[in-house]
Formats: sequence, structure tokens, C-alpha cells
Amino acid sequence: MKRIETYGELTALTSAELHAGVLTNAFTDAETYGREISDGRLYAEKTENGLLILHDRGSHFRLNFYLHSAKIPDLELDRPIVTEIAYRQIDKRVAELVPLFAGSGFSHKFDRVRLCRKTSEIVESDGVRLAEPCDAVKIQALLAECFDPLTGCLPTDTELDGIIRNGELLVTEDVTGVLHFADGKTTEIRHLAVSPSVRKQGTASRLIASFLSKTENKKSRVWVTSGNTAAEKTYEKNGYLPDGWTSSVLIK
Repeated sequence: MKRIETYGELTALTSAELHAGVLTNAFTDAETYGREISDGRLYAEKTENGLLILHDRGSHFRLNFYLHSAKIPDLELDRPIVTEIAYRQIDKRVAELVPLFAGSGFSHKFDRVRLCRKTSEIVESDGVRLAEPCDAVKIQALLAECFDPLTGCLPTDTELDGIIRNGELLVTEDVTGVLHFADGKTTEIRHLAVSPSVRKQGTASRLIASFLSKTENKKSRVWVTSGNTAAEKTYEKNGYLPDGWTSSVLIK
């Protein structure tokens, strides 16, 4: 396993794998790759069946892959490995990777469904503001309370500082509710967390309304754990509907 030193080195490796028939789950954005390279946390391993990209998250690795065929590489590392395989109903070859990974030392933990919201009328909300650096400790505590440390894609302290400074994190006044998002042509809700002490009081909907207003009501998407009825109903109430994409999260 080799540490990636420059973004050019990464693109040379990945470009060589991008051809018809390749099976991949590599949808990480260039900004994230660049940050991980700068922090010395991105690794690559070339195998006879393709390329593996490993993101060092401290307690575990996240795995992206470019596979030439449905043959799962043998990975033995000193920490857990987490991977997520996203697909649509028509992507049968990609969907078939899920049981193959599950039969190669990985455990299938849960599935997720992607919801999308097209632009439509939004309702203004109060009591929500942009997060400030002084909120970081409370934000991390709430995220850790609401998300699994291995599968929750939680930001490091350094990443959280950048998210706050980029204006991509909203909080309630007392930081009992948090919404982390990525802003682009299409926005994406990355984390929505509400303290158990204030649930069922409309906090999540207020955060979503403020997020839609701040991002000028662009098309938006979010991934939700399948079977999380409360989350699905909250997003549905705010205009989000399934768009045909699902994913499976696996751990070794």
C-alpha cells in the first residue's frame, strides 16, 4: 500500500482504470482527495484486478475501488475497512458486488436510499444560524451521539473547522440541532443530527428549511438509512422523494 503524495499522482492512477466495464464506487470529490493527500491520509494499492484507494480515517479505513471484474481483492489491514456500494436497479453488475464482498470477509451492515428534492416553495425558519468555531466541541459531541463512528462519515476536528469556515454547517441557537451540507450545483445534506432531548419538536424541519433558504433552493439530495422511518418521513414532509439510487454499507 503506497501513500499518495500529489493529486497528479492520484489522477494518473485513476485515469488508467477508467474504461468500459470497470466497476467502481469512487465518487469522492477533488477537494476531499486534495485535503487527504495534504494530510498524508490517502493510500493506493494496485492489484491484478484493479486499483484500491484507501482513506485513513484514524479508527478505520474507507475503501474505494476500480475493479476490472467481479473479483474481490484480499485485504488485510490493522484496522476495520468500510466500503459503500451505490447502484440503481439497472446497475446489476455493481449490485452483484454486494454479496461477493459479503462472502469475502466483509459484513453487510445496512442499506441506504437516496432522496432528492427539486426546487419548490420553501418556508422561512428562525432560530437557526451558521455554526461558529466556538461551537465545534458541542457539534462533535452531538454528531458522535447520533452517528456510528465507523459508518457515519464523521469529520475530523480539522475537517470540521474547514466545514464551519466554508459556511456549510447550520446549528440551532443552543446547538441541539446540526445540519452539515455540501454546496454545489446540486446540494447534499451530509449530516442532520438532533439531540434526543428536543426531538419531535420540529427541529429537523427548521434546520432543513434554513438550509434550503441559504442554498437558494437548489436541487438537493440526501442519503438515509433504509428503515429509518422517522428520517424518511421528515425528509418526505420537506419535499424529498426516492430517486432510484440505493447503497449497501459493508465492514471488514
